[in-house]
Amino acid sequence: MSHQIDYGRAVKAGFDRHGLSAEISHLSDAPGDIHVCIGPNFALRHWRNKQTLLLDRAYWSDPKCVSAHWLVSGQRFWSGNDGERDHPELKPMKEGDRTIYLCDYGELPPKGHFDTVRRHPANGKSSESLSKALSRHDKAAGKRSTALVSAAIAGLHVETDDPQSLVYALCQGVERERWITSLAWHNWGLKEIERGDMLDAIGTDYPTD
Repeated sequence: MSHQIDYGRAVKAGFDRHGLSAEISHLSDAPGDIHVCIGPNFALRHWRNKQTLLLDRAYWSDPKCVSAHWLVSGQRFWSGNDGERDHPELKPMKEGDRTIYLCDYGELPPKGHFDTVRRHPANGKSSESLSKALSRHDKAAGKRSTALVSAAIAGLHVETDDPQSLVYALCQGVERERWITSLAWHNWGLKEIERGDMLDAIGTDYPTD
């Protein structure tokens, strides 16, 4: 796909700027010391538990940006950067009990009482935009959907019991500003990746812990 080609070239340029040789391959199982996968549906099945850098849907400004994480034991590794970095404005927290459940890809509507259940866009089109749906609610529940990030930014109280959820830290008492700053260091635009800025932030060496 065109965006995969663009990001593949940008990542290669970023590695080149760091003096590291990189090749772009259309083969999902091409060998390499380090693998960069763009999205979860092509090559990741081969390399999830190897030395892999995953570029996936952005936490905001998608498709102009992507999220980027090294994978450790198949899960996102967080860089621990806590310096300032641009991010969306956090809206004031809402008050109320109207709850929307945000389904992951392939997830069936859950049991339990929710005012609204919103299917993943790939599993069912909605008659309203995500921002419109969030504006009608005060709380958002779910598992690993990136829509939960949008909900937290919009001021909804988020609820999840999945430790791998992007909003799990908020459910453990982490302040929103600290939380969104952590996400910001993994949300990158094409030119930033091309310049090598992304690799400056998350490192060119595979993390060991």
